Amino acid sequence: IDASTNLSLLQDLDRDIYSDGQIVLQANVRGALSQPLVSGKMELKNASLNLASSPNGISNANGVIALNGNRATITQLTAESGGGKITLRGFATFGSSALRYTLRANAAHVRSRYQGASVIASANASLTGTSEHSVLSGTVTLEKIAYNSQSDFGSMLSSTATPTETPSVPTGFLAGMHLDINVRTAPGARFQTSLAERLQADADLNIRGTLASPGIVGAITVSEGTLVFFGNEYSVNRGQISFYDPTRIAPV
Repeated sequence: IDASTNLSLLQDLDRDIYSDGQIVLQANVRGALSQPLVSGKMELKNASLNLASSPNGISNANGVIALNGNRATITQLTAESGGGKITLRGFATFGSSALRYTLRANAAHVRSRYQGASVIASANASLTGTSEHSVLSGTVTLEKIAYNSQSDFGSMLSSTATPTETPSVPTGFLAGMHLDINVRTAPGARFQTSLAERLQADADLNIRGTLASPGIVGAITVSEGTLVFFGNEYSVNRGQISFYDPTRIAPV
């Protein structure tokens, strides 16, 4: 196989996908159809991929995936997302048995937006397992948080008690994915919001459970600042939001 094509063809398959860049494949395939053996390489050149349902996309992806028998190894892969840098390495084995993989990713100063919040964070994460069972683990360090909502903190916390719609059950390899992620604030992390001034807070949270049923254990401690809470302004000396239940997200 000797192929070169533009990733924009994915847009013809799904209107919610925006993609661009080149993908080049040079490989020899032999063996049984049920368990093929592949040797060669696949290369990404300035590739980009954005999903309408995702707050972040990937751009300027460049890298090489080496193919050797029933094993694919990411020898080097770099990309950009949210103004930050991402690197990815790892391998996957395929064949008649379950897919097995180990992937490690580093993200530096990536900005994400979600429901009125803008977060800049760095992360080290790994995904290890099979197509039936896997673990996503690592550390996320929050460097800056900006929140633009005009509601106050009391209303925000009250809304967490409102029953939410049951999320769709993940399928495929996502169904067996378990979480073990530590989320913490960086020293000197900045908080910018219309609801608070000079806010200083430290977070140390562990996200556990599964994608279908995540839980959080840990605490967010506010050591200084001014907050708007249920319509009143408070000068905070100390405040704490605790999470005790590893099977759900329930702030106290």
